[in-house]
Amino acid sequence: MINIDFGRGSNTVGPPITETNYIYNSGNPEDGQYTIVKTTAGLNPGWHQNIVNHTPNDPNGYFMVVNADYNKGVFYQKSINVCPNTTYEFAAYIINILKNPGSSQISNSLSNTIQPVSTFLPTTSTRAVQMIGSNTERFLPHREM
Repeated sequence: MINIDFGRGSNTVGPPITETNYIYNSGNPEDGQYTIVKTTAGLNPGWHQNIVNHTPNDPNGYFMVVNADYNKGVFYQKSINVCPNTTYEFAAYIINILKNPGSSQISNSLSNTIQPVSTFLPTTSTRAVQMIGSNTERFLPHREM
């Protein structure tokens, strides 16, 4: 099992990560930027406040807040080694923190891509993320290798 998170610490804001092509902002991220935080409290007033890390029993854990851009980008990408004839599951907890999404909202869709380095076949799964409010949704495409 591989468990990837955004770390933990005593500071309110966490360090930048290398698995994205978005720009790190240690404050309030603008379009095309992200931050690593413990809570959304004090960020953009148009966002739901007091969203916290979803990991159980981890009060010092960080999570990633991405402010999407009209130009599509890769907000998280990580290479891992896999074994044939094994079932893998990619899961992420996703939330749309915009309080009042409207016509100006950037379309929110995610895709998960598995790219082989040998004879495995690639898989892509895409679907819209339509969460509104402070409830997270588990994004769960998977592929048996």
